Amino acid sequence: MGFSPGGTIAVIVLIAALIGLVVWLVMGPMRRSRAAAASAPVWEDDARSAEEMEAAARGAADRGDWDLAVTEIFRATVRKAR
Repeated sequence: MGFSPGGTIAVIVLIAALIGLVVWLVMGPMRRSRAAAASAPVWEDDARSAEEMEAAARGAADRGDWDLAVTEIFRATVRKAR
């Protein structure tokens, strides 16, 4: 029992559409929402000096809060580059 030529083409088109939908979701709205959430804490206004940010990064690393430590050291690096 095989598919008719029209049935085979329909299955291929359906599979391609599903793959396209997954790619669109991953590269489109889902990626934009993750990027917006990830970038917000880095660029918000912060009046601390680069040295204060580095101290905060060391404190976060000592507590094992690696996400905050990396964010703080990144902020300090950007602040120094200005």
